[in-house]
Order: sequence, then structure tokens, then C-alpha cells
Amino acid sequence: MLPSDRQQPGTPIELRQGTEAPSRRIARAESGTFRVFDARLRFCAQRAEPPYPVVRFLSRRNAVPLNFRITPALRAWLRFLLAAAWFSTFAGMAHAQNKCSATGVMAGEKFAVNNCAAALLTDQNSVTLWFNESPITPQEIEAFQVSAYADSAKGGKDRTMLLVAFCPGGGQATASAGAIKSIDLGMTHAKSAMAGAQWVVEATKDFKVETISGEVKPGGKLTGRITGRRSSDGRPYAWELTFDVTLPAKEAAAGVACGK
Repeated sequence: MLPSDRQQPGTPIELRQGTEAPSRRIARAESGTFRVFDARLRFCAQRAEPPYPVVRFLSRRNAVPLNFRITPALRAWLRFLLAAAWFSTFAGMAHAQNKCSATGVMAGEKFAVNNCAAALLTDQNSVTLWFNESPITPQEIEAFQVSAYADSAKGGKDRTMLLVAFCPGGGQATASAGAIKSIDLGMTHAKSAMAGAQWVVEATKDFKVETISGEVKPGGKLTGRITGRRSSDGRPYAWELTFDVTLPAKEAAAGVACGK
């Protein structure tokens, strides 16, 4: 370390700009940690002209300074990271607001899941809900919002999950119980590969919409409760779906078609 790099207690830390730095600077010591701020740093970064600002950090007293230059490429990369972090946070917040549960039996095997995600096919006003036993990661949420599809296995293990695709308003933007005539229903159970099923179930015969309300649009809220029952090869299936979800801002590339 050069003698000039040593800082005495109470002495401001110099932030070099390639030439003599201006006098406008703030140096503050907190628990032996120095933090440096220079008003010209932002100005030079915005100009994107050399000499690029040199930022020096002294993590602790008498530590070796760490220097780096804020170049246009670095600034662009930082902006990308900030945008990605903001989007992930927004998607996570929207997902955290979703409340749902699905209970019932698949071929006699009981199930209970309380994690979900939603996908929206805007031009058809159709929605796909994914009910999953284990927590759904932000990456899985983003993928589902685009594809309206979730794999029935993860890490080589089967999932207990349901995929429920339907037209909440029968093709219209306002959800209505009487407008839902059919549901594309897919079910898999982690404990029994043979319990899985894929059907198009019919209203009244196979299921009943107890309640539903909301607007089928990006960012819209959709709340409802749907119950159903049927059998396959003598094996009983039953489901009770409750959901209170915020539809995503982005549009999915797939979904069920709704007659308008």
C-alpha cells in the first residue's frame, strides 16, 4: 500500500477522477467501514465520456483499495441486472398474492395442494391454473405464464398437481358461473403413476361452479370455487378447487379456445 493510501481517522477518503478530484465529497466512517460518495460520479457516468470515474473502496481502515471503472458497457450490464431483478420481484409479488387450494382423490389416492400459478390467453379470454403440491419457483412461474404448461415430473420424480384450463366468462372478459361449459382437467399423483388422468369434463354432469368472479384481463383478479366428481374404470375421482389469483401481465402462447 502506498503511503498516500493510508487514511487517518477523521480524514476524508479521496475519490480519484483521473485528474484532481473536486472538493464536493462526503466521507463517513461507521464501525471501521468507510463509505464514499462523490457527486461527480453520477455526472461522469451519465456523460459516458472518458475519463471514466474510478471508484475506490476501503473496506476497512488500512485495507488495500479496490478500484474499478464504470464504463458504458458496465453501466448497461448493471441496468440489465436491475431490470431483471425488478421483473423477478414483481412476478414474485404477484405470485405471493395468489391464494389457492385443491383437495380430493385421484383413483382413491387423497391429495391436497396449496400452491398455484396462472396463465392467460388474452385473445380467447381463457385461463389455465396450475395447482402444485410443492412450492413453485419464480423461474417455473415465468415459464408457465408463457407456455400454460407444467411438466408432471421434476428431478425425475412425479408431482402431485392439477392443470385446469377453462373460459371463466365463456369467451367474454367478465367471469360468470353459467358461462363455463367445460374444463380441460389434467391430474397426476406423486404416489401413483396410474392415478393420473386427462379429461374434458362437462358442466353439471362432472362439475359445478360454486362461485366465480373477476375480470379476465392482464392483471385482473379471478376468484372462484369449483367442485367435481367422476369415475374411471371403477376408480373414484373428486376435486374441490378454490382460487384467488392475479392474472399475469404477459400473454401465454397456449390455452383453450373459447367461443365468443
